[in-house]
Amino acid sequence: MATPDLSPGTPKEKLRAMRILCGALVTGIIIFSAVIIGLKSTGEFDESELKVEGYGNIFLAIGIAVGVACFLAAAFLYKKETAVVRSSLISLDQKLNSYRATLIKYLALCEGAALLSLIFCFLTGYYYLLGVTAAMVIAMLAKWPSKQRVVTDLELDWKQQQELE
Repeated sequence: MATPDLSPGTPKEKLRAMRILCGALVTGIIIFSAVIIGLKSTGEFDESELKVEGYGNIFLAIGIAVGVACFLAAAFLYKKETAVVRSSLISLDQKLNSYRATLIKYLALCEGAALLSLIFCFLTGYYYLLGVTAAMVIAMLAKWPSKQRVVTDLELDWKQQQELE
């Protein structure tokens, strides 16, 4: 029994939806970063109120470790799952649905690490953690679902490439 296509539309519309999703996630992280930096720069929030003084280095180490682990896991899953989709003999719509699921997993892992490092930055005042956030945003943008990236990652044939037009 075939699974129903839960995302209606042409392949071009599906690609556009993936771009919107990716853009929304990256924009959310950037806005949250701006809010955190704004709150910290006003001096209205003091870390000593939370009793996290002295634990900053631990939060820094955890933030970096989680960032590295999430990036490695995301890259591994992305590579593994795109290889499966690439080698399968399914229609372009099904390939795009599988690719979207893979992309969402990748973006979710990167965004989780970015948000955790932002929260740790807010709690501790260690702006070094913004580096983890920036690295995760760059990793997310590196997988931006452009037409060329989809064609390359999924090794689409000429006919499937024309359907994306």
